[in-house]
Amino acid sequence: METEVLVVLISGGMALFGTYLGAYLNRRSAISTAREMVEIERFKYTQDRIWDFRKEAYTAILARLKEALVHSQKVSDGYHDEHHHPEAYHGSEARQKDDAAAWKAWADCKAEFENSRLTLSDEFVDEFASLVNALKHIDEDDLPPDIAWEEAKCFSSAYPKLLEIAKQEIAPSQPTNVNGF
Repeated sequence: METEVLVVLISGGMALFGTYLGAYLNRRSAISTAREMVEIERFKYTQDRIWDFRKEAYTAILARLKEALVHSQKVSDGYHDEHHHPEAYHGSEARQKDDAAAWKAWADCKAEFENSRLTLSDEFVDEFASLVNALKHIDEDDLPPDIAWEEAKCFSSAYPKLLEIAKQEIAPSQPTNVNGF
């Protein structure tokens, strides 16, 4: 009889201890899971904010670059217009207006780039630096039609490359191997 009582008491004690231990471990697991969820949400929020800044930066930079491209292309085309002699076009108000607009757009583009530098990808920065370098290497002693053509060529070759990089950066991507699916 004493043995049976002792067995019942030990069994009951072990059951209570097991219940307490299970509740304790479950509570710790729940707290740990909650902390992990907070960290995941914080990371996700940060990534969303960076994505927003990056999207705005790419949009602004590419808009200014497109504007510079359009105006520089007008200048280049103006020199090769069969209705105007290149010398007459060079002194025209239309060329001066388009040339000033192209370089103002380029200055605005560079300012947007510098203001957004922290959020831009390295690939975008490298390609933008290539554009800046290409523009620096245009021979200013060339004839104005040749200079205009080279400037337009620099802008027109860089724009699609930068646009493609920006699209890849801000396009939503498919998560990889989430929970084994």
